[in-house]
Amino acid sequence: MNIPDVEYTCSITMPSAEFTRLVRDGATFGETVTLSVKEELLVAEIRGDAGRTTITEKQDKTSKSSALWTDIVCSKPTSMMFPLKYLVAFTKAQHISDQVSLFMLEEAPLYVSYDMDAKGSVGFYLAPKQTD
Repeated sequence: MNIPDVEYTCSITMPSAEFTRLVRDGATFGETVTLSVKEELLVAEIRGDAGRTTITEKQDKTSKSSALWTDIVCSKPTSMMFPLKYLVAFTKAQHISDQVSLFMLEEAPLYVSYDMDAKGSVGFYLAPKQTD
């Protein structure tokens, strides 16, 4: 399968444990998450039968360890919906890397990457959920 190169408008690099918490906590509320990124802010909104929740991640480079930083770069506000069951499956890779990177572009698959330094990286693509 050939995947074309894409210029993503938003990138988020955050601790993989924080991404896992965001996704798994969200999955307790519903089946779909809307990820919205603008400037230095990531908002995850989940609605479902169990209720509604909003989880916000802000850019944070105050920790002494760069592995605990959250870095958000976004040239164009982006908002897309994804099924949480697949994102939960992606978080099983959290133990191979301290950080995870998310790359977003409207109408393109989300790319989730766990970097293992010199050993390479593990990445997953997830197509956005289409609205009815």
